Amino acid sequence: MKISIVPMIRISAREPKIISNAIILDDLSQRELKKRFPGKHPKYSGHHITISYGKNEQPEKFGEKVQITAEGYANDDKAEALLVSCGEIHCDNTHPHITLSTEPSVKPVYSNELLSSGYNKIEPFVLYGTVGSYISGKYVTEKFDKDR
Repeated sequence: MKISIVPMIRISAREPKIISNAIILDDLSQRELKKRFPGKHPKYSGHHITISYGKNEQPEKFGEKVQITAEGYANDDKAEALLVSCGEIHCDNTHPHITLSTEPSVKPVYSNELLSSGYNKIEPFVLYGTVGSYISGKYVTEKFDKDR
């Protein structure tokens, strides 16, 4: 009887699951944002714009560098958010935004509700980021093979 030896390949039972897709702001834009809006609430975010949630697929312009324009601002006793325009990037949110800060018990998704109840127009300014995905607890902007 002949025995074949096959190299062992580790196959994960779980493929990477894309939780959400986002535009992740570059470091310079994050610093600029923090300078302009230092945070009214204890939990500061200010690093991304969620463009889709729960679809488990990479966005069309994944990995591309893009320009975002800040256009409005809203805050209340729970959170503060910046209304943005994402140019050619499709965003599932009615009000594309950057959650700036929240109270500890408030989830960033609350920014949708906050902006729906109104916002103040601001002098527009430009920020830059890269289209990416949130996978396994971190944002990635480089292609990966979901089937690996």
